[in-house]
Amino acid sequence: MVSAALALIIPLLLIEASGGAVAQGAGRGGENVLTRSKLKPTPADLDRSILLEWRKGSPQLQHVWDDEDAPVSAWHGVTVGAEGRVVKIEQLKYADLTGVPAALGGLTALETLDLSWNQLTSVPKELGNLAALEVLDLSSNNLDSVPAALGGLTALKMLILFGAFANQLETVPAELGKLTALTALGLYKNDLTSVPAEIGRLSALTRLDLSDNKMTSVPKELGEAVQVNPIEPTLKAPGSKHFETKM
Repeated sequence: MVSAALALIIPLLLIEASGGAVAQGAGRGGENVLTRSKLKPTPADLDRSILLEWRKGSPQLQHVWDDEDAPVSAWHGVTVGAEGRVVKIEQLKYADLTGVPAALGGLTALETLDLSWNQLTSVPKELGNLAALEVLDLSSNNLDSVPAALGGLTALKMLILFGAFANQLETVPAELGKLTALTALGLYKNDLTSVPAEIGRLSALTRLDLSDNKMTSVPKELGEAVQVNPIEPTLKAPGSKHFETKM
């Protein structure tokens, strides 16, 4: 009886030992199912998850980015750079986007964000976390304000907030005066009655469009710190040669 029982138990022990050795060997060799499950997502993985979240909450984007399983580099208007990081989101004009998730502020490698000619009524303050952002175009939406947190975009070189019969900004935050790298600021055709004197701190600014607003004067600080370029009406549209900037 004892020998018969041992005959059953010993093979089971051998199988367990063998399985343990295989599992340990796989661990030493690097990647197996358990190891992969413990790996932290890469920055590129996080970028993709952010765009997937945006897509999930936006039926409009689901039409533009129609293949959920495709790499984000294959999605219209999305450009990836080194290590698969998202560096540009553009070419989404007339997509009828109505919202932007706060999570978009996690795209820390993003350099260009063009959401012009959509239906946005607000943008999240988290966009101020886009430390690498150089171009932000929010023209021709339905904005009546922009968050003060945009003043944290220290790499920003171009900020375009044209109204063009859509945006109706009544003011812009004084925090925009912190954008020390800014070279172009477009505020054409809004409802501005004034601009903050802090804009005069923008010592790198060479292109400024305040035309077709409700202002009767501009702060004297602007004349001391920036060059206000006259703009022909034919050059008012976003992407016009007036706002061409070599990055």
